[in-house]
Amino acid sequence: MNDNYWKESKLEFRKIFDVINEVYKTSNSIIKYVENLDKMYKNLLNYKTNDKNLLYFGLNTFYFQIRFLQSQYEDSKRQFVFLLNHLYADYYKLYKLIIYHVESGSDENLKQKINIEPTFPVYDDLSPYTQYKESDIISLHDFILKILEIIDIENDEFAKSNSINDLQNNHSNGIPIANFIHGLTHEQSIMDEYINLYKHYLEFFQNFYNDECVTYKIKLENLFQHIKDHAPLDSNPLLKKICKISDCSNKTYLNTEYCNMHYKIYKSSSSSDEDEEDIIYTLDKVIDNKEYLKKEEEKIKLDRQEIFIEQEAEEKAKKDAEEKAKKDAEEKAKQEDELKATQEAETKSTQEAETKAKKEAETKAKQEAELKAKKQSEEKSKQEAEEKTKQEANEKTKQVLNNIRKQNMK
Repeated sequence: MNDNYWKESKLEFRKIFDVINEVYKTSNSIIKYVENLDKMYKNLLNYKTNDKNLLYFGLNTFYFQIRFLQSQYEDSKRQFVFLLNHLYADYYKLYKLIIYHVESGSDENLKQKINIEPTFPVYDDLSPYTQYKESDIISLHDFILKILEIIDIENDEFAKSNSINDLQNNHSNGIPIANFIHGLTHEQSIMDEYINLYKHYLEFFQNFYNDECVTYKIKLENLFQHIKDHAPLDSNPLLKKICKISDCSNKTYLNTEYCNMHYKIYKSSSSSDEDEEDIIYTLDKVIDNKEYLKKEEEKIKLDRQEIFIEQEAEEKAKKDAEEKAKKDAEEKAKQEDELKATQEAETKSTQEAETKAKKEAETKAKQEAELKAKKQSEEKSKQEAEEKTKQEANEKTKQVLNNIRKQNMK
């Protein structure tokens, strides 16, 4: 086989990871996009309102949308992890198959040339979502190619050192080595078939996983476009209200009491010189409101902390409730299983007792019937014996009477 084939196989395999890297880039873009949506949601929680319950209720759908889009991405990501896991599985199992054939062969020279030393992470069929390093997958693929290339070269050297044509000529000249020639031809053809078989496996894996990765890449890009279409950031007016004050702690302008006051003061302090009295009044107003502004900023920070604390408390309560419900469900299922097992045991015991009682009753009835039959048989035998004795006595009496009559007649 051409040496270029193995080099081309390496390059073709790298193309799969080019697609995978594009998938990772799109994944990072989705993560950042969802994070920006989440920041927008948290900023909206600071919006000025007299009723926080209405604020939470009004933003609940937006919060759900963010989590829903996030869950769509997580589900998609889980599928891709599953795909990459199986990619490693196929190449690892092919590697083990090749090693098995090499070690079970009798060519010690080939074993020494291959020198099977590398150890790769063992694939676990029971962990289909384990992520394996890109470097391990590439090293495994390269090592498989290295083994096959050595086998291929060894096969070529075997063919050159054992010229079938020369042996065939000797056979034609009368030397009986036909079986020897057939044996060598068979051995060489087996090696060729093994190489072709492994080559087919590699090409199949290459095409299959490249197609699947490209398909997933397109699917992920469509998901990203779907997220941008249903939750646009570029044309969102909330992101355009950027505070113009360089030292603003919020950066994003929101309709909050602090932002309104901050903006008015900034606007007043940066206005053009129209009237000296107005300027003095405005500057005084700025000075007078500095303390108030500071208090409002502290108040906003506290409100934010309270909101985040409330959210964390709600999430914790929800999580605790879910865990409790899960634990209760498991406990209930356990109790139901125990109750079912107890009922089955009781039913089984009852059935066994009934069966035993039935058998005992049948045995007793049988014994009574046998005893009754025995008594009847004995009674009948006794009656027959008495009848026989009576008949014999009658016969004897008759004979005596007959003898007496005969004597009297004489």
